[in-house]
Amino acid sequence: MNRRQKIAWFQLSLVAAAAVLSVILMFHFMTKYEYGYLYACELGAAHSVPLLLLTIFGPLVFRKKKGRVDFDERDLIIDRQSAVASFGAFFAFFVVVFVAMWLTMGMDTLIPIHWLGGILIGGWTTAIVANAVMVLICYGRKGKDGQ
Repeated sequence: MNRRQKIAWFQLSLVAAAAVLSVILMFHFMTKYEYGYLYACELGAAHSVPLLLLTIFGPLVFRKKKGRVDFDERDLIIDRQSAVASFGAFFAFFVVVFVAMWLTMGMDTLIPIHWLGGILIGGWTTAIVANAVMVLICYGRKGKDGQ
């Protein structure tokens, strides 16, 4: 497993841990403080943001080996494909969310400002997951050589 695959698995594990933490906190806020479902869901997602912020430190956790070439043309192609997949998923997420809001609320209705944080967290998480999954798909099951 190469460095980029380790970073992808690291990011996916942090996103999964953030999702589990978000659900646990949501149920905690609903049972202990008797908040409504939507408010508890927003609070749970907001409290899991620090775990999502840790995803940007993947390259620092898995450092490059000095004096060793770990990046070639195939890696560049895979990075470009994963960036395109990440942007495409990010864009599709926003289109789906805004079309859904337009269909449910109408064109003349304003959305509450606190929804924007949730939309941003959802889009960012979608981009992280799409990038990591695309990297793992492109490298194959066994490793860098795909064997």
